[in-house]
Amino acid sequence: MHAYRIAALSLVLVWSADQAQPERVNPSRVTVESVTKVLVAKSTPAYLVSYAFDFDGLPKVRIEGIGEVSSKGKLQHLTVGPTLSFFDPTNNALLERVALEETAAVASKAPFNEVPPERDFPKPFRAFTWDIPSYLYERANTVFAPYFENLPYESNKLTYIATTFTRLPLDKGMADSGVQARVALLLSYPYATSGSNGFSVHVQVITREGRALSDDLRDTTNEKITKAANEFVSRLIDELKTGR
Repeated sequence: MHAYRIAALSLVLVWSADQAQPERVNPSRVTVESVTKVLVAKSTPAYLVSYAFDFDGLPKVRIEGIGEVSSKGKLQHLTVGPTLSFFDPTNNALLERVALEETAAVASKAPFNEVPPERDFPKPFRAFTWDIPSYLYERANTVFAPYFENLPYESNKLTYIATTFTRLPLDKGMADSGVQARVALLLSYPYATSGSNGFSVHVQVITREGRALSDDLRDTTNEKITKAANEFVSRLIDELKTGR
């Protein structure tokens, strides 16, 4: 009788230990390099994260809020969520979930990395076709890095890439007169496109104008600034397509 009780107790202990295990597999496959707390709006905290991942044996993975990417890579972006979650896109099985913890404490106040909300972007958009055998988000993460931080998110079966503002290069005459301009982008995809195996990407742009030594920026109606913004966006789209 005592032997049966001991065996039963052992089974209960083993089952309880298994149930208590955290929900993650091979945590070494994701290496978080830095996590910094920032603000993307005056009352919206977020993290600027940099991490590497390697899910050997899979052709691709899906990152929550981003979509499908290569199974091995390195990314840096903003996120408002407390975790990074990786899934097998073939069966939606969770591969890894990593809790974000600050690696560098901000001295007094989190830096302000303003990301305009979707409602602030003008409705008109530019569109281009993505039919390249590369993942758009990975390419955008690399191409945008010298200019913006980016905040990816998913909504209604679309992926969005919202950026911070970056200074817009202006001609010497405008710069010498103290005119400054900043631009932010919102990409959304995939949209259906005819006659192609790829998909359409929509690009919306906010362009703001200001003066040197002033923090006051407002939406511009200046034709020269608008032209400079269009040329800047065209160069970025070319870089996205060519990878350089």
